[in-house]
Amino acid sequence: MERQKDFVTLESDQVAQKSGGIIDMKKHKEKPTRINMCWQIGDEKKCATLPREHAYETRDWVEEQGGVVFWTQVLPD
Repeated sequence: MERQKDFVTLESDQVAQKSGGIIDMKKHKEKPTRINMCWQIGDEKKCATLPREHAYETRDWVEEQGGVVFWTQVLPD
């Protein structure tokens, strides 16, 4: 007498079988990184909390104006 093996099919395997092996992955949405930064151009000093991309653009702009970025801090979210 042959013994039949019972297989448990996982839900993810069922989805893969139905879709022909292609499974849509959920994208992990990252929170935007915020940065505190301070800069000086001439006698004027400013500080701001900016998104990472804007902080890089601001740093480049400050350096083009002959200023200096003297303090940055990445904020934990």
